[in-house]
Amino acid sequence: MNEELIEKAQQAYDNGHYDQAVALMEEAYLKNKNFHNNYYLFKFLKKDQKWVQAVTVANEYLNEYIQNDDYFYQYFDCRLHAGDVLECFELLNQLDPYLNSTERQILAQKIKLYPSYLSKEQQELKQNVLRKLKYLGGFSIHEQREILNNVNLLNPQELFLNCRSVFLDQDVPCVVRMSLLNTLRKASNNQVKVLNLFNEVIQVDLSKLAPIEELPVYVKIKQQIFDSKKIAEPLKFRMFSEAKMKLFVVYPEIEQIDQNDLIEIALLQTENLSPKGTILNQQINREIDKINDFKI
Repeated sequence: MNEELIEKAQQAYDNGHYDQAVALMEEAYLKNKNFHNNYYLFKFLKKDQKWVQAVTVANEYLNEYIQNDDYFYQYFDCRLHAGDVLECFELLNQLDPYLNSTERQILAQKIKLYPSYLSKEQQELKQNVLRKLKYLGGFSIHEQREILNNVNLLNPQELFLNCRSVFLDQDVPCVVRMSLLNTLRKASNNQVKVLNLFNEVIQVDLSKLAPIEELPVYVKIKQQIFDSKKIAEPLKFRMFSEAKMKLFVVYPEIEQIDQNDLIEIALLQTENLSPKGTILNQQINREIDKINDFKI
């Protein structure tokens, strides 16, 4: 039955009926998930110019795509078409130690030509982001979120040049500043000045800035929430999301803060905070109140 679906999908593809090919191949893939079927679904989606869906499908077998040059180049092209420009630079940074000179040249050429991959709508959206990013503090929190949702259309240098002033803007909530810092960290090794929670300007070396997810306090908080028998299962993800936002408020100085205080603040167990921890909790809550439903 599955082979018949795949055969029909291939026939529809050969006849130029790409929507039909995608629908049939999706059905086949859901019945039998493997890399072979994944690649055919990816190929059909790509031909139908459903770039975002194609990337989402391929990500399920990303290691297999990376191991085959032809498949990886197709995947990389697709990500550029999808507007994942910043993430493509990040991916290249991660893979660089494992690439040979030919692979570097091919991928470097694709990156150089990335504007040609963007649709007219994406190019207009990118220009809109560039116009607004420097003045992020002048927009509402909902508008700030919309602008940040589209920074992936920028390359690392464009993001760096246009967000330096944002990192020092008191009108931009601390969580937003630090979320943007975390985004830039993934694709840039620059040094930046950042206004922290305590209204101090600090120098941050992005090449040495660890992801929050790798910090011991993050791992411990996550473990305590999801292993807890006292927290209802439906509430665990919400509680963890809120705890993560509190950590972002003090990023990138998390390790300089009393870890016990930070854990208790994140887990809403504030009865036994130290005097410094009590003040920190008040400052963090003030910042969280500024952003209401902004999520990272």
